[in-house]
Amino acid sequence: MAKFASLLIATCVAGAAAAGKPLITTDLIYSTGELLQEGVNFAWAKADVDGLLAKAQGPIEQAKKEASKQMAMLFPQLEPKIAEAQIAALQIKATAMGHAEQGYEAANKKAVAAIEALEKVAPSLVGVVPKTLGNFVLFGVYMLLVAYVLLKVLRLGLKIVFGILGFFFCGLLCCG
Repeated sequence: MAKFASLLIATCVAGAAAAGKPLITTDLIYSTGELLQEGVNFAWAKADVDGLLAKAQGPIEQAKKEASKQMAMLFPQLEPKIAEAQIAALQIKATAMGHAEQGYEAANKKAVAAIEALEKVAPSLVGVVPKTLGNFVLFGVYMLLVAYVLLKVLRLGLKIVFGILGFFFCGLLCCG
């Protein structure tokens, strides 16, 4: 099974490997995101959302001030607790970001090691997968999608062949 998988991967990326460039990169995702952001910015400007928000800002600020005054009068002991909770939330976010960065670095090192191992097994794949975690994941998803489509095409082909054989052997020879 491992030989079949490596043969399938080598077959799928042979064209890109021959050209010496990456098969698929995260730049495709970033470019798509930039294109969508340009569309959102155009629609935002066309609908004049900034003007609408500026008009609504005055009443919103006034309502916030009134709500703060009423909260301070009703629950004076809550104000310091709310400030403490906001500080604690900020500290938790900073700690989570630090741990996420450490986790990303470890995962990125493992992905680079996996890419290098793949390149040692199949030297024709050198440079096909850029050495980052995002590109490694995108390459894996792309290969799974390609394998899925190939299996669907194989299944359709077998269904057609067995349908034709069934027609001739069962439909004409046995019952005909």
